[in-house]
Amino acid sequence: MENLYIQRVLNGDHQAFSFLVRQHQDMGFGVAMSIVKDHDMAKDVVQDSFVKVYHALASFNQAAKFSSWFYTIVYRTALEQLKKTNRQWELEKELTTITTETSVDNKALEDLDLAHLRSLIKTTLKQLPPKEALAIQLFYLNEQSIKEIEEITKWSTSHIKTLLHRGRKHFYQLIDADKAISNFNQLDI
Repeated sequence: MENLYIQRVLNGDHQAFSFLVRQHQDMGFGVAMSIVKDHDMAKDVVQDSFVKVYHALASFNQAAKFSSWFYTIVYRTALEQLKKTNRQWELEKELTTITTETSVDNKALEDLDLAHLRSLIKTTLKQLPPKEALAIQLFYLNEQSIKEIEEITKWSTSHIKTLLHRGRKHFYQLIDADKAISNFNQLDI
């Protein structure tokens, strides 16, 4: 379906590009947000990425998956944006953080209603280190395979698996902490 719209854009139908925007803007925003951690900056990254996609659409290999190509552009644009805003040092600091092994109890997820769960996921992803958040976002929310994440980020398979493992641990630790705070706030003292 996407290839049909891509071909229409390449043939001069500029309105067909809006289909691609609608299909990928939310997931692109999630990828950008997991890296830049700022709502307005993430919106700018996605907008810049779509401009890049539009101008480079003729070079897109239509045998490839459009979403992987687009997320690669979003990823690189987000990193460029971080460099521009001198937040690169924050990213490097977070990426070198070493985590300790702890047991994780995912029972904290069981009693949450869906609206709270969605809010909790968004809030928790913002708290994760950028690479872990990106790996979680791409793998679980954008449903990209490890091979596709490799193509997007140029990370090795083992690095992606490590990030997913650490990201899941951090994610559940943050959820457990949120549940503990909620339970504490509900106590009658």
